[in-house]
This record gives sequence, C-alpha cells and structure tokens, in this order.
Amino acid sequence: MSFEPIEKIIERIINLYNENPKNWRVLIDKKGNALVLGPEIGYKLRLIHINPQEYTGVGVKIQGLEEIQENLRNIPSYGFRPFTEDRTKKFFDSIQNQDLIKEKLLRELFKINPVPTWKLQGETETILSGPIITHPDLSIISKGQRKLEARLTMEAERLFRLKYPSRARIYG
Repeated sequence: MSFEPIEKIIERIINLYNENPKNWRVLIDKKGNALVLGPEIGYKLRLIHINPQEYTGVGVKIQGLEEIQENLRNIPSYGFRPFTEDRTKKFFDSIQNQDLIKEKLLRELFKINPVPTWKLQGETETILSGPIITHPDLSIISKGQRKLEARLTMEAERLFRLKYPSRARIYG
C-alpha cells in the first residue's frame, strides 16, 4: 500500500475523471476522510484543512471496489453537469420560492450526463457539481476501511508536521 500526497492524487483523479466522467461517487465525513470512486478505480483520502481554501493530506488507491460500489449503487453519479438556460431558471425559481427542490427536478438534473472539466470552459454559465455524499463515518462502508483510515490519519499528520512544522507545534 503506497501513500501519496493529496496533490498528486487529486491531479490523477481529475485526469481519470476527464477521460471518463461517468459513474463516479464522492463521499466525505466530518473527520476529513473522503472516498472517491471511479468506474474502475478508487481512492481513500485523508484531508487536513489548513484554511478554507487550502488543505494537505495523503491518499491511497483502494482495492476491492466491488463491495463498496455495491453498497453505493443507488447514489447518483458525481460529476459536472452544464445547465441549459431553462434548467437554470427552474432551479433558481424553486430555490427563490423557498420550495424544496422537487424530486422530479433532481432526477431530471442527475440524468444529465457529467462532462469533462475542459468542456465547461465557456460553454455555460451554470454548472451543477455533485452530489457529494456526507456520511458520519466512512469506515463502516466496508470491512477494511477502519484500519486504512487509521493508517491514513497517521500518514496525513506526519505529512502535515513536515510541511507545516510551526502550525503542527501549535496543535501539538
């Protein structure tokens, strides 16, 4: 198992997403863990927030995606979906009228095929990204996740101390 800095993994994930933007799932928890699953590859990430726009951490490629993907099969695919002007109006009208976004509208939005990030440039003004599913504890998704989560936390904290020694001293 090879832990890598989060910056390298995020770049790899974006490249893989751009090659095939369909069938991705993204899950996070409040502890800084993220699970990013593509159609054929998955990564478990441990993020440490430096400030609202910056983070560090580590990640690892995970094996045995079948069990995890089976548990998540009913979750809509993550991706970037350009909106037409009509869809944008419906979406914002629903929010402005303080209606809950209608289930029918959500289904319609998630039927839009996700597109690579390079297709978003100049194509549309409104882009729906997501969904990102928040779960209280990602370690329960599969049996091997608890041990992996503990190792990722140790590696992420080690990297944090190396990259930000003065901040690390503040937090002990």
